[in-house]
Formats: sequence, structure tokens, C-alpha cells
Amino acid sequence: MKKMFRATVFGILCFILTVAIVIQFKATSSKESASSQSRAIGKLKDQIIQLSDENTRMDKELQKTSVDLTNIRTIVSENSTGNKEKSDLIEKYDAFAGYTNVYGDGVSIVYTPAKQANISDIAMDVRYIINELKNVGVDAISVNGQRIVFTSAIEPVKNKIEVNGKVIEQPIKIEAIGNSGMINNGISRPGGIVDYIRLSGAKVDINQEKTITIDKYSNL
Repeated sequence: MKKMFRATVFGILCFILTVAIVIQFKATSSKESASSQSRAIGKLKDQIIQLSDENTRMDKELQKTSVDLTNIRTIVSENSTGNKEKSDLIEKYDAFAGYTNVYGDGVSIVYTPAKQANISDIAMDVRYIINELKNVGVDAISVNGQRIVFTSAIEPVKNKIEVNGKVIEQPIKIEAIGNSGMINNGISRPGGIVDYIRLSGAKVDINQEKTITIDKYSNL
């Protein structure tokens, strides 16, 4: 009888000990989970701060470059003899950076999204087309009149597309200046990005143009 009593007490003690261990384990896991979430949030905050600092740094570099170019232009204008090469280089840089209006032959692309297309997918399609144009090699690009430069953003905002922070309407017209034949062949190649976009039901019309005008970046 005593042995049975001891066994029962021992069993109860083991059960109580097991429950205590489980409770302790859950409490520890909960603390570790909260700690992990806290570390993850802290890491995201650090990344946001780093991106903000990087954006500020790039803005300062852009401003400095603009000042440097102004100084170089002054030097070239004062010492024009033998500086045609420098002047041409500045002109090309100005065009690339979006500081000046650009004229020439090229292509115009009219993109009409498929019905019921998601606004995020539309923005992505426009980015794809622009990246493809850059890969082909063009002198300047615009989207519904908005000059595309290295800081340009094409984003879906409240069911609208914004380029350089300004709302653009549909259909979307993308213009690119460069060798029109080369650009057309590059973006129209079978199996390329335009074919991929058309699979979704979107319409992409490409026309070679003899004269295109793309205005300078309006946010300078």
C-alpha cells in the first residue's frame, strides 16, 4: 500500500514537473519570438535610415555635378580654341542627364494595358519597356512628356501611374531618341519584352519617327 502511495505521489510530481517545464518553455519561446521581432523591426529601421542617407548623398552629388558643369562651361566659353571636344562631351552629358531638350529620329511606343489590368502590373510593364530601350541604347526617353533620368520613378499611386511624381494618363506614350532602325529591331525582336507584355493582352504599337522632341527634365 505504501509502495502504491509513493508511486502515485511520484507520478503526480512528475506530471507537475512536466507541466512546469512546458510552461517555462512556452514562456521562453514567447520571449525569444518577441525578441526576434524586435530585432527584425530594428533592422528594417536601420535599412530605411541607410536608404534615406543614400538618397540625400545622391542629391548632393547631383547638385555638385551641376555646379561643376557650370564651371566647365564657363572655362570652355572663355577658352574656346581647342576645346571643341570638351564642349561636345559636356553637350552629351547634359543630354544624358536631362539638362537640355533633345531632338532627333527615334521611335514612339503607345502602350495600352489590357482590360482589368492591375495598376502595379501596368507600372511594371512601362519599366520593362524603358529598361529594354536603355539596353538597346538610346539618347533620351520620355513617358507622356516626362523626361526619364537616372532618378526617375515610375510608381502606382492610388490607382494611377506617376512618373517623376506627376500623374500620367492612359494610353501611355513612350518616346525614345536614337537610331530608329536599331531601336525598333532591338525592342521588336521575337521573344523579347514586348512580346512578353503582349501575352497579357496589352497592346504595344511601335512606330519609327523621323523627328522627335523630348524636353529637358522638368524637376531640375
